[in-house]
Formats: sequence, C-alpha cells, structure tokens
Amino acid sequence: MINFSSPEWHVMRKWAEEQLRKCRDKNDAVNLSDTETALLRGEIRFIKRFLDLPNEVTRGVVVEPDE
Repeated sequence: MINFSSPEWHVMRKWAEEQLRKCRDKNDAVNLSDTETALLRGEIRFIKRFLDLPNEVTRGVVVEPDE
C-alpha cells in the first residue's frame, strides 16, 4: 500500500503535476499532428490517473458506522 501522506508521495505528486502542466502547455502551444496530439492526450490521461490514485484507493470502500 502506498502512503499518500509520505514525503516520497508528495515529491512524486509534484513531479507529476509539473509534467501535466508541461504536456498541457505543449498541447496548447504547438501545432501537432493528429497522431502526436493523440499520444500527448494519452500521456495527460495517464498522469491524471496517477494523480488520482489517493482517491481511487478509497472509492468503493464502504465504511460502516460503529454500533
């Protein structure tokens, strides 16, 4: 299990956020072919999924109230 409050996760998250920003900037600023655009959008989608890992871990988890 990944500790999403660890310093290591925060470093990886910051790196991924910077990569996402760079990809979005490139997508907005550069004239890309359809193939290059599709590849860049796939990379953006992957980075967004990576950044969503802390939420994904808790999705579908049912917390039952204490009795």
